[in-house]
Amino acid sequence: MNPYYEDTRGRDMKVGDVMDITQEGNGGVMKKLVKAGLKDESFPSFGDRVTFTYDAYIGTEISQDKKFDSTADKGEMFSYESLKGKIIRGLEMGVLTMEKGEHAIFTIQPEYAFGEAGIPDKVPGKAVVTFDTKVIDIECPDFSNEQDKSIVKKVIKHGVGFNQANFGCKVTIDIRCECNGHVYYDWKEKTFLLGEGTAKGTDVPKVVEEYLDTWKPKETSRLKVKSKHAYGEAGWPEQNIPPNQDLDFVVTMGDFERVLEWWESTFEQKLNRCDEFRTKGNNYFKKKEYALATRFYEELIELAENEMCMTGKDEERRVKVLTCGHLNLAQVYLNQPELCKSDEVIKCCEEALKLDPKNLKAFYRRGMAKFERNPEDAEKDFRRVLKLEPNNKDAEQMIKKCQEGKKDAKRSEKTLYTRMAGGVKANGDSDKQSR
Repeated sequence: MNPYYEDTRGRDMKVGDVMDITQEGNGGVMKKLVKAGLKDESFPSFGDRVTFTYDAYIGTEISQDKKFDSTADKGEMFSYESLKGKIIRGLEMGVLTMEKGEHAIFTIQPEYAFGEAGIPDKVPGKAVVTFDTKVIDIECPDFSNEQDKSIVKKVIKHGVGFNQANFGCKVTIDIRCECNGHVYYDWKEKTFLLGEGTAKGTDVPKVVEEYLDTWKPKETSRLKVKSKHAYGEAGWPEQNIPPNQDLDFVVTMGDFERVLEWWESTFEQKLNRCDEFRTKGNNYFKKKEYALATRFYEELIELAENEMCMTGKDEERRVKVLTCGHLNLAQVYLNQPELCKSDEVIKCCEEALKLDPKNLKAFYRRGMAKFERNPEDAEKDFRRVLKLEPNNKDAEQMIKKCQEGKKDAKRSEKTLYTRMAGGVKANGDSDKQSR
């Protein structure tokens, strides 16, 4: 972490003030405020894209004959992502104290600038330099897939350390939902396992939980979210959130303890975690919380599919749990009207059949997905079920429905043909008369 990462000195100055902004108080970076910024506390944070102009001079005086670099001379502004080591330390320390629209002059000692080496043919070694700087814009990281600034994060108070929460670890957060000063809810010490925050009774917004892994312990940040990623057209009547409302979520992360990453785990720990995900998926399936069930089955599948080093009983267990993951995910889709006929169900069943070519559930669930679209093809899957289990009543019943469906389809085709034939004859007579 940068030693000046948490420092706030230099952010509360009056025009004409001069201040040492180093933590050491050694005069290494002196700031003079020329013009105040917008006073919206939008100081740059890690990853923010800052755009500014500068004129750079050797020594402490602003003089044309001492200038060695300038954005104006290059005909373009300078843009960079803050706190990623892209500019000299002293200038970054200065820029971090500036708001949009602010104009300041920084006098920087060599240990915070170009050091003993300097820049060949530009800046001599051990040179003091001065930067006359104006911040034009500060853009927060845009998390949205559309890159339309519909999900933007702004750090208010930096966290501590380097850790960030990962899927499955226990977190505690404070979360306030607001818009233009109006607070819809303000929840304190909301505790849950990351990945399960959207469960009924916890009710953390999906868009918030999705990006909590970018928070550090003790960090407070504002997530600005357009309505399409928040509560959408439905709003949330219970909290008096109207439809199509853009929202700000102010989130403070408490302490947490990360769970082991996959690559850190033993084979047994990996398989136990897959079993845990399957159990959680099953529990949410029973509660009809299908989005969470889907999440855990997908996590299970991703983990088990990418583990290629197991052998013997471990490998047998991996294949079994992976097969269950595909089958359970297929069933989740089947239980949702908008997904029950989708190709995703068929894909899940076919993945299961690659692992277990005689899996009865895979044939049955694939047949269910095909039933309305292609009863003839679906019947083949149900007959495969009967071949594996001759007394399977569900398969027998579905075969009858498939046969009825085929008859209905033929009757529909016959009716359509009759209508078309009648139309052709009438048109033919009409055409003959016209000729």
